[in-house]
Amino acid sequence: MENLQECLSKQWIHSHEEDMQDVRVYRPSGYDFPPSRGRIGFQFQEDGKLIYYGIARTDGTEQSSGRWTVEGTSRVRIELDNQRIQPFVLDVVSCDEEMLKVRR
Repeated sequence: MENLQECLSKQWIHSHEEDMQDVRVYRPSGYDFPPSRGRIGFQFQEDGKLIYYGIARTDGTEQSSGRWTVEGTSRVRIELDNQRIQPFVLDVVSCDEEMLKVRR
């Protein structure tokens, strides 16, 4: 993860089928995902803005805007404009062109 901010700057979708015990796996939005009742995801924009894709009550997608900042070498702080979702931190295990792994 030489440049975490650059690696993250795209849309990532949760690939829950690939999750491991303590790691969540995300794939780029163009990945061929199997059918699912809903998937969460993030679109990290280079200017620090963010779109969070949550699962809506009807299993569709609910978008929330927000901001993201890199803290240290492997942590990403997420703050959403949606008051129902508290700020949180992603602890990035690895990031490359094909996969983002985040500790649970």
